[in-house]
Amino acid sequence: MTHNRQSDAEDSQDPRQGPRHWQDVNPAALFADFKSALSALTRLRAPEAEEMPPRAQRAYPFAGALIGLLGGIGFLLASGIGLPALVSGAIAVGLMVTATGALSERTFVKAIDRLASQSKGPRLVGGEAAPTGMIALVLILIAKVSLIAGLGEIGGAGLALTVLIAASAAGYTGPVSALHFAYNVDEDAPDRPTETVVLQALIFCALIAFLTLYVWTALAGLLGAFIGVILSGILAVRRGKAFLHDSLAIVGETTQIAFLAASYMVLTG
Repeated sequence: MTHNRQSDAEDSQDPRQGPRHWQDVNPAALFADFKSALSALTRLRAPEAEEMPPRAQRAYPFAGALIGLLGGIGFLLASGIGLPALVSGAIAVGLMVTATGALSERTFVKAIDRLASQSKGPRLVGGEAAPTGMIALVLILIAKVSLIAGLGEIGGAGLALTVLIAASAAGYTGPVSALHFAYNVDEDAPDRPTETVVLQALIFCALIAFLTLYVWTALAGLLGAFIGVILSGILAVRRGKAFLHDSLAIVGETTQIAFLAASYMVLTG
C-alpha cells in the first residue's frame, strides 16, 4: 500500500486555513478556492459558493489573471477594428471595472479619502473636504489606460493582452501578502492568510508572469510589483491601520500600476 504525503497533508489541514506546506496543491481544492475568489472579487457568483475561506486567497492570482484576460481581449478586439490605442486601453480598463463591479476602485477612493482626512487634507470653500480619493482614482485610471495603450503601440495588442494578464494577477496578489505581513493583524485573525497561502499565491503569480511574458519582461514586472507592494504597504497600510482592509485596495492598485510601468520601461529601454 503506497503512502501519499500530499493527500495526508490535505486531509489533516484546517479546511479554512489551507495546506500546511507550499508543495501541497490539491487541484480540486484549488479549483474550489478559485471559484470562491471569483465570487469575492467579481460579479460572477457560483450557485454553491459559500463565505470565502482565508485559504482561497491563494487563488487570487488566477482570478486576477482572468480579469486581466477580459480586459486584454477587449483591447485586442478594439484594436482589431482600428480604434486608437488610447480608446482601446479605455475599453480594456472599462471591461475590467465592469467585471469587478468597481469594487477595488470604490474601496480605493474610500481609503484615500480616509487617509487624507487623517492628514487634514485640502478643503473646499465651504469647509467640505476635497474629493481627494476621486482625484487619485482618475489619475490611476489615466495611468492604466496610457500604459496599456503604450504597450499596444510598442508590441501590438497581443503584448498588451499578456502584460495585462500578468499585471492584474500581481495586482490581486499584492494585498494578500500585505495582509499577512501587516504588523497590526493578529496571528489568529480569521481572514489573515497563512504563510503557506501567501507563498502559494506568490508562486502562482510568478508562474502566470513567466508563462505569459518573456523572461526579462516578467522579471521587470515582478520587481516593479514587489517595489509597489513595499512602498504602498509602508505608506497606506501602516497609516491606515484603523481601516486596514480598505487600505489594501491602495496596495492592489499600486502593484498593478507598478507592474505595467516596469514592463513598459524594460520594453522601451
